[in-house]
Amino acid sequence: MRRRQPLAALAGAALAALLALWLWPRARPDGGAAGAARAGAPVRSGTGPPSTMDPGSAAAPPSEPPAPRGSFEGTVRSRGTAAGLPGAEVTFSRGGAAASVRCASDGSFRFEPPESGRWQLAAASAPGHSPFAPEWGHSPVVLDARPGERVGGLSLWLEPLGPYSGRVEDPGGLPVEGAEVRVVGGATGDRALMPSSERATSGPGGAFTLSASDGATLEARHAGFAPGRDTLDLAARTSRRVVVKLGAATSQAAPAQITGRVLSGGAPVEGALVSARLLLRGGPGSAEELVAAQATSDAEGRFTLGELGPGRHLLAASREGFAQARAVVARAGEEATVELTRGGALAGVVREAGTGRPLAPFRLEVRRGGRGWKLLLRAATVVDASGRFELPDLPPGPVVVTASAPGHLPSAEVEATVPDHPGVAEVDLRLGQGGRISGRVTDRATGKTLPGARIALEGDGGGEPSVLDPGATAVAGADGSFLVAGLPVRTVSLHVAADGHHSRIVTGIEVPDGGVAGPVEVKLTPVAEGEEPRVELAGIGATLARQGRSALRITGVIAGGGAAEAGLAAGDEILSVEGRPVSELGLSGAVDLIRGPEDTRVRLLVRRGETPPAEVWVWRRLVRG
Repeated sequence: MRRRQPLAALAGAALAALLALWLWPRARPDGGAAGAARAGAPVRSGTGPPSTMDPGSAAAPPSEPPAPRGSFEGTVRSRGTAAGLPGAEVTFSRGGAAASVRCASDGSFRFEPPESGRWQLAAASAPGHSPFAPEWGHSPVVLDARPGERVGGLSLWLEPLGPYSGRVEDPGGLPVEGAEVRVVGGATGDRALMPSSERATSGPGGAFTLSASDGATLEARHAGFAPGRDTLDLAARTSRRVVVKLGAATSQAAPAQITGRVLSGGAPVEGALVSARLLLRGGPGSAEELVAAQATSDAEGRFTLGELGPGRHLLAASREGFAQARAVVARAGEEATVELTRGGALAGVVREAGTGRPLAPFRLEVRRGGRGWKLLLRAATVVDASGRFELPDLPPGPVVVTASAPGHLPSAEVEATVPDHPGVAEVDLRLGQGGRISGRVTDRATGKTLPGARIALEGDGGGEPSVLDPGATAVAGADGSFLVAGLPVRTVSLHVAADGHHSRIVTGIEVPDGGVAGPVEVKLTPVAEGEEPRVELAGIGATLARQGRSALRITGVIAGGGAAEAGLAAGDEILSVEGRPVSELGLSGAVDLIRGPEDTRVRLLVRRGETPPAEVWVWRRLVRG
């Protein structure tokens, strides 16, 4: 896989940016009015004040004339605090040119493009945060600038980097010294142009430290063992500690490569972005979301994907003007051919249900598949004041389309058929507002409010977080109050965390349709001296992750909990809860059903390895894990 240092990776873009900024009018350096919206129907922002996180918008100051080529205004924010990031840099690109703006002291920016038309959000970065920097020319975020239209209230969310301490263990739990630990996908996806250089080597006792963003996956490698992985999940984020367990001893050689060519009608395709995702179980729908490696094809269409572990990988290639008609699967060490063809397009409008008001920004997902899984063909975030979109270069055939937007529920799946090139299929997507939860976070010992506490919907059901959408989250304001919007209308759970306190999962909150639940009073227990931060909740005492669409994988078991009592272990898969399949319940629905009153039992269907699934009764306990 091609690896490039940040300065080298952006050298061509930086030169283009300097030429563009010298020849074109520069965007206003003070950032402009962060809350401004376009003329006409206002565009909803990604977030309101940190105390409420209530999506809203503000009309542009009437004294300020419309931008002749359109404009985009907003704030670069930290996901950790919701505060603006002073000095953050945002880069936009169109064709071979680029233009950058630097944020003001409150993190606000204003970009007046040198010309109208379609632009890409090429990069956004700030010290102490993981950058948004996808492969140049392959950004999933597009912005449509039109004369006289000013889109405001945008929020660009960056994930803060934090220190994690950890330990590498062998399959028996003994420490392993000399293991190399890295962030999986640190040079792919949204970090391709500014790859993470964070690596560590475990020392005595298997200990290591490195900086990573919440939710990242760490991988440890050591000669004689299979690689081990662990995700910085809820428990790790609370304690700032992680244990990476290596696999059983193996003769597996050093990380291998997949090489190959990208062709179209037998001719090589240059500049195609090729990615590899590990297949877990079953067909392409079981591919990991993480990109294990990526590379760009050369003039002969050749590519090399490096640092791949054992197993099969799903390959995908994308380039403007082409579509990939068939999935390609290859193992490390093999050579593969990815065939591209001309594709059709999907177009339409994203609106708010009930009012019919166009929404922006919004995220689109186009999938194809069968009953058990749906393969993601394209994901894109669009900023268009009219709510319109067009996604070209899609393989012809039946697909399902969904949309999500800040402060709204995801749309229902809309079926469509992508026509042959150059046809365009039209779809209409409607997003409901869902419900909201208000509340306040306080210290259990002192009763004082906890400003800056972080609140998030646990499980799925909200919009997929992206650089322009924080998902169903909030940050408590100065008085400890919060408001989480865009929640599904059902029983939900919230994860609440604050520095210096044990985090807590609050369950059983009924969300009304179009209304506000609460106020919910959340009391967090302070961490005593010498004590490690943990998570408080009533449940089976296990951390869970989605395993495809038909199972939940147990990623950790808490000592003293019901799962530990029942003999469940990391790697076990839950297929059904109280007789209802996980494929029907979804992640959040299954988690809500697993939880319940303390000292009651829940019936699970569990699969371990290749053994037949078996029913297990598990006690619910109040645990701090």
